[in-house]
Formats: sequence, C-alpha cells, structure tokens
Amino acid sequence: MNHRYLGHLIQTARQQKHIQKKHLCAGICELAMLKKIEEGKPEAEEEVIHRLLVRLGISGWEENSEAGRMIEYAYSLFFVYGFPELSGYLSEHPELKNSVFALDYELLWNVLHQGSALNEKFEDFMDERQLSVQQLLKNDPESAYATHPAALYQYLDAKRLYHNRREQKALERFHDAYALASLEGSIHLMLRCKVHLGKLYSRMLDAENMKANYDVARRIARALHDEKTIGWISYHEASVQIELCNYEEAYRYFRNLNNPSVMEVYKRAMLCEKLNRKEELAEALGILENTPHLSPTQQLLFGCIRYRHQKQNYLDDEEYEAMMSECYERMRKHYPKEYLLSFLPDYLTLLEHLNKTKEAELLREHYFA
Repeated sequence: MNHRYLGHLIQTARQQKHIQKKHLCAGICELAMLKKIEEGKPEAEEEVIHRLLVRLGISGWEENSEAGRMIEYAYSLFFVYGFPELSGYLSEHPELKNSVFALDYELLWNVLHQGSALNEKFEDFMDERQLSVQQLLKNDPESAYATHPAALYQYLDAKRLYHNRREQKALERFHDAYALASLEGSIHLMLRCKVHLGKLYSRMLDAENMKANYDVARRIARALHDEKTIGWISYHEASVQIELCNYEEAYRYFRNLNNPSVMEVYKRAMLCEKLNRKEELAEALGILENTPHLSPTQQLLFGCIRYRHQKQNYLDDEEYEAMMSECYERMRKHYPKEYLLSFLPDYLTLLEHLNKTKEAELLREHYFA
C-alpha cells in the first residue's frame, strides 16, 4: 500500500485521537522515524507501520485481512451488481472507515450519496481504481473509463450522452458497455444496457430495434427473476405504440392491466376514444370520476377526454381550447415526456383546426423530429 497514504492515515488518526507523537511511537520506533513515516517516506519497515496502525486501532493492514476482503466485495457490488446493493453493504460495515481502506470507503460512499469528489491532495495516494472513482465523482465517467476500463463507466457515460440527447454517441457507448459487461460477466449491467438501448431506440421511434433490445432485456430479466423490470418493459413498449399510432396493440396491454394506476386508466380511456370503443370509454371515465384525490392537472386532462366524448363540435368551442391549452402547459411542466406525447396529437389537431399551423409545426419539430 502507498507509503504516503499510510503516513497520512497514521498522522490523521493520531491527531483525531489527540495522541502526541512521542506517546504513539513509544516502544515501537524512534520519534524521528515516526516523523518520516507521517511524511510518507518509505524508510520504515512494514512491521513498524503495522504496529503503529494497531496502536491507533486501524484494521486491515494484514495480508488477506477481513477488511481487505470486505472492500473487494464492495467494489464487486459497485462494478457488477449496482448501487442499491452496495449502499446496504456499506451501511452494514461502518468499521471499514477505521481501516486502511477508509479512502475506498469514502469514495464509494460519496458516489452512492451524490457527494463531492475528495480533496485533490488525496489523488497522489490513489491507485488507478480509486482514481477512477474520484473522476466519476467529478462527473467525468469518460476519464474514469480511460483510467480503469470497466463496463460501468461506459454505461454511465452512455447515460450522460443519452440525457444530453446525443443519441448516436449514446447508442455506440451503450453497445460497447453491453459487450464489455458480457466479458466481465456482469449480467445486471447487461440488463441495464439493453433497457436503455430499448428506451433510446423508442425515443428515435425505431420500433424494430426497440423490440429487439427489449426482447433481450426481458430474457435477462427473467433469468434474474426481475419481475419489476419485465413489467416496466411491457408498459413502455405499449406506451411507444401510442406514439406510433398503433392504438390496437397498445389497447390490448392497457385493457388487461390488473390494478391500473390513474394514469394507466387515462391511457386506456384515450385508446378507447381513438378506437371508438364508446362503452369502454364511458367505463374508464367513470373510474376516473370516482377516483379520489386527483391532481388539478389530472382533473383537467380527464375533463378534455370527457368534453370530446360528450360534445360533437368541440373543436369550435373556446372552453375546449382553453382547457387544452392549460392542460398542455401543465403537462409540459410537471409530467414525464411520454404522457405529453400521448396528449399532443389531440392538441395538434386543435391547433390545426384553429389555423395555428406555425405553432403546430414548432411543436412537431420539437417533440417528433
């Protein structure tokens, strides 16, 4: 282990415990040697350093120590399984903070809790793996991968590109991350890559590649008994079918949901409207009307469907125009994009009917280009 880091660790622990140098080194080494050790000079025998660590109550210095095995397992959780599992593990083992692996513990803890990077002075003590985590804390997964090539860093960099709407770069990075994760045997990371690839292709309205990646993700999720992810994939596929105007296919999914949420009932009502299933539309609207604690936006959204259901010439009504305009603004500010995309076709129809073609074109360009 790095002598400069061990020297810093000994000095910090000594100062925190308010132990004078002469008392710490008594019976172990000369005072001058302790000074050199704290300065990080590699002149002391390992036995001397170990005895100082023991006196300070710092564990993990032994070869094949329990603390060493624990921190390696923590890294395997970090790189292979994912953050939720790592969070639980670190919380169960705070004793690692009092070991020679305190730096590793703090780095991993900060990643989990969105903490800041450590003071740059520690970078002189870090090995490549530690430095890569430090770079990740600086929001630079690309540099982290260059320092310590790991599928996790490629995956996180791909997510960064995805959120910055750099689709083609994100596609390349997700595919690379998936390939590397398969070599590492990280099946959980493989699943996350395929889910994000499916999402990315759906954003591009590429139904064929979306389905191909979701099919692989679904098989991996079944192998992992991950029912939550399987359910999410099915829901997202159905939602994309709405965007593609494949209403019948989407309807089959939303019609057969058990214990649907309010917004899932809304999508079912919207699909019944598109497919002219008037009785089922009335049934869905009845469910929504009897649902307590609806938000103002939900009430407005359902009110627009009800208005169209009850009035023939709604496109010419100023009240309907006001409802739809307010609903658009509320959904744009407060709801995920997928709900806005399912609402937009009816809003665009209204704008075009009112000869607001320029506004309609701008919305199409922004959301569907």
